[in-house]
Amino acid sequence: MKRFFLSTLLIFCALLAFGQSKQDATTVKFMGVPVDGTEEQMIRQLKKKGFEYNAQQEKLSGEFNGYQVDILIHTTKKKVDRILVVYPLTNAEIVSTMYDNLVDQFEKNEKYYPVHLEDAVEYIPETEDIAYEMAYNKKTYRMLYLQMYDWDTLNKETMNSIHAIAAKLLADDGCSQDDIMKMSNKEMAGYLVKAYSIWLGNNNYVWFKINEDNGLYQIVIYYDNLKNQAHGEDL
Repeated sequence: MKRFFLSTLLIFCALLAFGQSKQDATTVKFMGVPVDGTEEQMIRQLKKKGFEYNAQQEKLSGEFNGYQVDILIHTTKKKVDRILVVYPLTNAEIVSTMYDNLVDQFEKNEKYYPVHLEDAVEYIPETEDIAYEMAYNKKTYRMLYLQMYDWDTLNKETMNSIHAIAAKLLADDGCSQDDIMKMSNKEMAGYLVKAYSIWLGNNNYVWFKINEDNGLYQIVIYYDNLKNQAHGEDL
Protein backbone atom coordinates (compact mmCIF):
# COMPACT_ATOMS: atom_id res chain seq x y z
CA MET A 1 0.00 0.00 0.00
CA LYS A 2 2.83 2.36 0.90
CA ARG A 3 4.60 1.64 -2.41
CA PHE A 4 1.40 2.33 -4.37
CA PHE A 5 0.95 5.60 -2.48
CA LEU A 6 4.50 6.67 -3.31
CA SER A 7 4.07 5.83 -6.99
CA THR A 8 0.83 7.76 -7.16
CA LEU A 9 2.37 10.69 -5.35
CA LEU A 10 5.33 10.72 -7.72
CA ILE A 11 3.03 10.85 -10.72
CA PHE A 12 0.98 13.65 -9.19
CA CYS A 13 4.06 15.71 -8.38
CA ALA A 14 5.50 15.23 -11.84
CA LEU A 15 2.24 16.37 -13.37
CA LEU A 16 2.48 19.58 -11.40
CA ALA A 17 6.10 20.01 -12.40
CA PHE A 18 5.52 19.69 -16.12
CA GLY A 19 2.05 21.11 -16.79
CA GLN A 20 1.94 19.07 -19.98
CA SER A 21 -0.40 19.40 -22.93
CA LYS A 22 -2.69 16.49 -23.53
CA GLN A 23 -1.83 14.14 -26.38
CA ASP A 24 -3.51 10.89 -27.35
CA ALA A 25 -0.55 8.53 -27.80
CA THR A 26 3.08 8.07 -26.95
CA THR A 27 4.44 8.55 -30.47
CA VAL A 28 6.14 11.78 -31.52
CA LYS A 29 3.81 13.91 -33.65
CA PHE A 30 4.23 16.41 -36.44
CA MET A 31 1.31 18.85 -36.61
CA GLY A 32 -0.76 16.33 -34.68
CA VAL A 33 0.08 13.44 -37.01
CA PRO A 34 1.99 10.51 -35.44
CA VAL A 35 5.38 9.95 -37.05
CA ASP A 36 4.58 6.32 -37.78
CA GLY A 37 2.94 4.04 -40.33
CA THR A 38 3.81 3.86 -44.00
CA GLU A 39 5.03 6.69 -46.21
CA GLU A 40 1.78 6.58 -48.20
CA GLN A 41 -0.27 6.96 -45.00
CA MET A 42 1.85 9.90 -43.88
CA ILE A 43 1.50 11.62 -47.26
CA ARG A 44 -2.29 11.28 -47.10
CA GLN A 45 -2.38 12.73 -43.58
CA LEU A 46 -0.17 15.70 -44.47
CA LYS A 47 -2.15 16.45 -47.63
CA LYS A 48 -5.16 16.83 -45.34
CA LYS A 49 -3.14 19.49 -43.50
CA GLY A 50 -2.85 21.48 -46.72
CA PHE A 51 0.54 20.31 -48.00
CA GLU A 52 0.98 19.47 -51.69
CA TYR A 53 2.89 16.37 -52.73
CA ASN A 54 5.42 16.34 -55.56
CA ALA A 55 5.88 12.70 -56.55
CA GLN A 56 8.82 13.43 -58.83
CA GLN A 57 10.81 15.18 -56.10
CA GLU A 58 9.36 12.95 -53.35
CA LYS A 59 8.52 15.82 -51.05
CA LEU A 60 5.59 17.83 -49.75
CA SER A 61 5.44 21.63 -49.72
CA GLY A 62 3.31 24.12 -47.86
CA GLU A 63 3.11 26.65 -45.05
CA PHE A 64 4.51 25.80 -41.64
CA ASN A 65 5.08 28.20 -38.74
CA GLY A 66 4.87 31.21 -41.04
CA TYR A 67 7.22 29.95 -43.77
CA GLN A 68 6.92 28.04 -47.03
CA VAL A 69 8.76 24.81 -46.31
CA ASP A 70 9.48 21.41 -47.80
CA ILE A 71 8.54 18.27 -45.90
CA LEU A 72 10.63 15.13 -46.37
CA ILE A 73 9.64 11.68 -45.09
CA HIS A 74 12.23 9.11 -44.04
CA THR A 75 11.41 5.44 -43.51
CA THR A 76 13.12 2.34 -42.14
CA LYS A 77 11.72 -1.01 -43.26
CA LYS A 78 8.75 0.82 -44.75
CA LYS A 79 7.83 2.52 -41.45
CA VAL A 80 8.12 6.27 -41.03
CA ASP A 81 10.80 7.14 -38.49
CA ARG A 82 11.57 10.79 -39.29
CA ILE A 83 9.92 13.91 -40.65
CA LEU A 84 12.20 16.71 -41.86
CA VAL A 85 10.93 20.27 -42.13
CA VAL A 86 13.25 22.17 -44.49
CA TYR A 87 13.08 25.95 -44.27
CA PRO A 88 14.00 28.18 -47.26
CA LEU A 89 17.62 29.12 -47.92
CA THR A 90 18.66 32.59 -46.80
CA ASN A 91 21.69 34.55 -45.62
CA ALA A 92 23.56 34.10 -42.34
CA GLU A 93 22.08 37.17 -40.63
CA ILE A 94 18.47 36.23 -41.36
CA VAL A 95 18.91 32.56 -40.44
CA SER A 96 20.42 33.62 -37.09
CA THR A 97 17.25 35.58 -36.31
CA MET A 98 15.08 32.68 -37.48
CA TYR A 99 17.04 30.33 -35.23
CA ASP A 100 16.64 32.55 -32.16
CA ASN A 101 12.92 32.93 -32.83
CA LEU A 102 12.52 29.17 -33.11
CA VAL A 103 14.35 28.60 -29.83
CA ASP A 104 12.06 31.12 -28.19
CA GLN A 105 8.96 29.39 -29.59
CA PHE A 106 10.06 25.96 -28.38
CA GLU A 107 11.00 27.28 -24.95
CA LYS A 108 7.54 28.81 -24.50
CA ASN A 109 5.67 25.72 -25.77
CA GLU A 110 4.77 23.47 -22.86
CA LYS A 111 4.65 20.44 -25.16
CA TYR A 112 8.45 20.46 -25.26
CA TYR A 113 11.15 19.86 -22.69
CA PRO A 114 14.71 21.01 -23.57
CA VAL A 115 17.65 18.61 -23.50
CA HIS A 116 20.71 20.57 -22.42
CA LEU A 117 23.52 19.22 -24.58
CA GLU A 118 27.04 20.51 -24.07
CA ASP A 119 27.19 21.85 -27.62
CA ALA A 120 23.62 23.18 -27.72
CA VAL A 121 23.28 26.81 -28.76
CA GLU A 122 20.25 28.37 -27.09
CA TYR A 123 20.64 31.82 -28.63
CA ILE A 124 23.11 33.25 -31.13
CA PRO A 125 24.85 36.46 -29.98
CA GLU A 126 24.19 39.42 -32.30
CA THR A 127 27.90 39.88 -32.92
CA GLU A 128 28.54 36.23 -33.83
CA ASP A 129 29.47 35.45 -37.44
CA ILE A 130 27.90 32.05 -37.98
CA ALA A 131 29.36 31.78 -41.49
CA TYR A 132 32.87 32.01 -40.04
CA GLU A 133 32.08 29.78 -37.06
CA MET A 134 30.58 27.01 -39.23
CA ALA A 135 33.28 27.17 -41.90
CA TYR A 136 36.43 27.48 -39.79
CA ASN A 137 35.51 26.34 -36.28
CA LYS A 138 33.06 23.64 -37.44
CA LYS A 139 30.51 24.95 -34.97
CA THR A 140 27.08 23.34 -34.99
CA TYR A 141 23.97 25.36 -34.19
CA ARG A 142 21.32 23.01 -32.85
CA MET A 143 18.78 22.50 -30.08
CA LEU A 144 17.17 19.26 -28.91
CA TYR A 145 13.78 18.76 -27.25
CA LEU A 146 11.60 15.97 -25.92
CA GLN A 147 7.94 16.04 -26.90
CA MET A 148 5.82 15.61 -23.79
CA TYR A 149 2.81 13.35 -23.19
CA ASP A 150 0.03 13.50 -20.63
CA TRP A 151 0.36 10.84 -17.94
CA ASP A 152 -3.16 9.48 -18.37
CA THR A 153 -2.33 8.49 -21.97
CA LEU A 154 0.55 6.24 -20.90
CA ASN A 155 -0.22 2.53 -20.77
CA LYS A 156 0.74 0.19 -17.94
CA GLU A 157 3.82 -1.12 -19.77
CA THR A 158 5.13 2.40 -20.28
CA MET A 159 4.48 3.40 -16.68
CA ASN A 160 6.29 0.27 -15.48
CA SER A 161 9.26 1.20 -17.66
CA ILE A 162 9.37 4.72 -16.18
CA HIS A 163 9.10 3.37 -12.64
CA ALA A 164 11.91 0.89 -13.35
CA ILE A 165 14.14 3.73 -14.56
CA ALA A 166 13.29 5.76 -11.45
CA ALA A 167 14.10 2.76 -9.24
CA LYS A 168 17.49 2.39 -10.93
CA LEU A 169 18.21 6.10 -10.47
CA LEU A 170 17.39 5.77 -6.76
CA ALA A 171 19.57 2.65 -6.45
CA ASP A 172 22.44 4.31 -8.29
CA ASP A 173 22.28 7.14 -5.77
CA GLY A 174 22.45 4.61 -2.94
CA CYS A 175 18.94 5.34 -1.67
CA SER A 176 17.53 2.73 0.72
CA GLN A 177 13.83 2.10 1.30
CA ASP A 178 14.08 4.19 4.46
CA ASP A 179 15.69 7.03 2.48
CA ILE A 180 12.85 6.93 -0.02
CA MET A 181 10.23 7.03 2.73
CA LYS A 182 11.89 10.14 4.19
CA MET A 183 12.09 12.03 0.90
CA SER A 184 10.06 15.15 0.34
CA ASN A 185 7.45 15.28 -2.40
CA LYS A 186 9.75 17.54 -4.42
CA GLU A 187 12.69 15.11 -4.14
CA MET A 188 10.57 12.14 -5.19
CA ALA A 189 9.07 14.06 -8.08
CA GLY A 190 12.56 14.94 -9.24
CA TYR A 191 13.46 11.27 -9.68
CA LEU A 192 10.34 10.49 -11.65
CA VAL A 193 10.79 13.59 -13.80
CA LYS A 194 14.34 12.47 -14.61
CA ALA A 195 13.17 8.91 -15.30
CA TYR A 196 10.43 10.21 -17.57
CA SER A 197 12.95 12.33 -19.48
CA ILE A 198 15.20 9.29 -19.97
CA TRP A 199 12.25 7.25 -21.23
CA LEU A 200 11.26 10.04 -23.62
CA GLY A 201 14.83 10.28 -24.88
CA ASN A 202 14.75 6.59 -25.73
CA ASN A 203 11.61 7.04 -27.82
CA ASN A 204 11.48 10.45 -29.49
CA TYR A 205 13.35 13.63 -30.21
CA VAL A 206 12.40 16.89 -31.89
CA TRP A 207 15.46 18.90 -32.81
CA PHE A 208 16.59 21.54 -35.25
CA LYS A 209 19.83 22.92 -36.63
CA ILE A 210 21.28 25.31 -39.19
CA ASN A 211 22.58 23.78 -42.43
CA GLU A 212 24.87 25.48 -44.95
CA ASP A 213 24.46 25.09 -48.71
CA ASN A 214 26.83 26.94 -51.08
CA GLY A 215 27.07 30.04 -48.90
CA LEU A 216 23.40 30.12 -47.97
CA TYR A 217 21.81 28.82 -44.78
CA GLN A 218 18.59 27.13 -43.73
CA ILE A 219 16.95 25.64 -40.68
CA VAL A 220 15.89 22.00 -40.67
CA ILE A 221 13.61 20.57 -37.96
CA TYR A 222 13.67 16.82 -37.32
CA TYR A 223 10.79 14.90 -35.75
CA ASP A 224 12.32 11.53 -34.83
CA ASN A 225 10.46 8.36 -33.83
CA LEU A 226 13.41 6.45 -32.41
CA LYS A 227 11.37 3.28 -31.96
CA ASN A 228 11.07 2.90 -35.73
CA GLN A 229 14.73 3.61 -36.49
CA ALA A 230 17.33 0.91 -37.05
CA HIS A 231 19.04 -0.38 -33.89
CA GLY A 232 21.60 -2.74 -35.39
CA GLU A 233 19.24 -5.66 -35.84
CA ASP A 234 20.49 -6.19 -39.40
CA LEU A 235 24.14 -6.49 -38.35
